[in-house]
Amino acid sequence: FNSKLKNNQVDSFGRLHRPLPIEEGPFYSVRMSGWSLCSFAGLGVNENFEVIRSSGEPIKNLYAIGEVIGFGATSGNAYVNGMGVTPALTYGRLLGQRI
Repeated sequence: FNSKLKNNQVDSFGRLHRPLPIEEGPFYSVRMSGWSLCSFAGLGVNENFEVIRSSGEPIKNLYAIGEVIGFGATSGNAYVNGMGVTPALTYGRLLGQRI
């Protein structure tokens, strides 16, 4: 890191902007992993929660609700913890009444 900074070279992560060298310890690290909280994309469904083909034709006896239809269907472009619960419960009830 410091040698690439000193020589104005791109680091292992492709970064050129690193304003200060890292010189004084102690240094600590934390193991981290990435994961997805939610997806804004999902299966396409019609008003009966039937999964639809790209042609718009419903797939017989295949229904989808909740996270599998994507949070974009119910939350727009933002997400706050718990926002997926109410739509899943509501859509589940509606689907249960229809089939």
